[in-house]
Amino acid sequence: MQHLWFERGAYASKQAKKYLIHEFSPEKVKKIAIFRHAALGDQVIVRPFLIEARKFFPNAKITLVGVSNYQY
Repeated sequence: MQHLWFERGAYASKQAKKYLIHEFSPEKVKKIAIFRHAALGDQVIVRPFLIEARKFFPNAKITLVGVSNYQY
């Protein structure tokens, strides 16, 4: 399977790139779950990513999932 490199540091197969270019619409995404296995301080570092995700997926409900191993 051949992968193509995207400008922002991601890669995808030709089939995925075709879907992303021609069929994918961020406005149609309704739910997103982001799993972050880290302590609370690391969660704070994720904030800029969450802000950009909100801008890119304006209609989606974004859920951030943490792990209880780091509870005190």
